[in-house]
Amino acid sequence: MKKAIKIVLVLALVVSCLTAVATAEGPVSGICNVTVENAYNSTVTVKAQKADKTEVASPTSEGGKQVYADAVRLELTYTTAQNASQYVAFVLDGGTVPTEDNVAYIDQIGASNDQAVFDIYPGTLTTGKTYDIYLSSDATTGIQNAVKVASFGYYAAYTPGDVNEDGRINGNDAMQCFHHVVGNVTLTGNQFLAADVVKNNVVNAQDGMRILHFVVGNIATLE
Repeated sequence: MKKAIKIVLVLALVVSCLTAVATAEGPVSGICNVTVENAYNSTVTVKAQKADKTEVASPTSEGGKQVYADAVRLELTYTTAQNASQYVAFVLDGGTVPTEDNVAYIDQIGASNDQAVFDIYPGTLTTGKTYDIYLSSDATTGIQNAVKVASFGYYAAYTPGDVNEDGRINGNDAMQCFHHVVGNVTLTGNQFLAADVVKNNVVNAQDGMRILHFVVGNIATLE
């Protein structure tokens, strides 16, 4: 009975705050954790780029990952290529053998000036997946059979407190937390991460109350 009364009181507080809105300022998103295999550190370079090919030189730490803000493509250069040979680069989002289900990108180019340069631009990037980059060629020296030369991931941004992902933080977001607590909804993915403002890997009434305190101005940040 006491639990039910408490929930009713909390929900009443949520309703009273529905008109209050805070600006949602979220973290960055983009390609993350770009890593070149140790065996190719001296011959393979990978640069993260935005959609317009602007290089993102330095990553930002977000969610435990090194994220290149707004990067959605990569420039990969193999610097000891055999001129006139054909090189193939392909990106797999699972497994070690390319299939129609796991190839995120594939391209073939001819080497010149001792280089093979690929513009890697996967059509879709999914947060949480690891993407492995492979090279192969018909060259008689250096890389021949398909070998993994680098890997990367993707980090999708979420805004702490913006549980329903509408670009605002208000009482509706706190309500989502309470609905999750009583089992009316199940928050997953970025909605769960946005709701866990207490940062303890669970979503409970503490998170809902913290969002409410932010909405009415009792606290300055949800970070």
